[in-house]
Amino acid sequence: MLGKRFCGKLRMEALLENVTDVAMIRDYAEHLKAAFNGEIQTTHFGNNRDLSMEGCAVKHVPQETVDSHEDGQKPSEDDIVINFHSHLSDESAQDAFTTHDHMKTCIRDVHEDGFMKSGSTLWDNTDGCMKQYRSANVMFLLWAFAMTYNIIIDRAIGAPAHGKDVVDGLNATDKRHLTQLLQYLDNVWEEDNHIERKMPAHSMTEEGEFSLAELAAERLRHESRASGVKGAGAKHAKREVSAKV
Repeated sequence: MLGKRFCGKLRMEALLENVTDVAMIRDYAEHLKAAFNGEIQTTHFGNNRDLSMEGCAVKHVPQETVDSHEDGQKPSEDDIVINFHSHLSDESAQDAFTTHDHMKTCIRDVHEDGFMKSGSTLWDNTDGCMKQYRSANVMFLLWAFAMTYNIIIDRAIGAPAHGKDVVDGLNATDKRHLTQLLQYLDNVWEEDNHIERKMPAHSMTEEGEFSLAELAAERLRHESRASGVKGAGAKHAKREVSAKV
């Protein structure tokens, strides 16, 4: 009764009822540990960096889509647009305060873009992690968001073993891409003329001069990934034809 076929359906209907409402799906990926391909264990033993990643899928109905419909015609699920946000951090703590900073960026962006207005409802969907999404600190910070932007935040907590969603898939794709950049050999990149995409060594240790999160974000924004997952080849071409992200 409380699964996707009941609560999920009601929440989707509520999102479509008010085009200024926004839905978000949030989830953390496992930490990505920076390590060199074929390195000796003692070279960076105990000194590797961890990269924290939280993905957020933002769903909304564009105003131009609503304007294009005939009078009395309501939007459908096919009209929903999904924008994906990746939050990368050098800090290993995946707690209420880190999540608060990530959510602040998302809410500010959708508010400035006009997707969400005063009085709108944010339909938020997360897993049941106490530290990240349902502690007392989290509830207080959500109240602060609601007061600051004059919005209603309706958070749904997923049950244990709730299965995978779009955020899990895109988080895994980004992690796989970054792992490949960490492990490729120099001569491979020189042959492909993509040496600028290789992760520099100084970003992978605690004494590194640059932020690993900033470098990872730069590599993920590389022009070769303009099509996201679709840029990986034709392996899943049939599935990608009907993709909404």
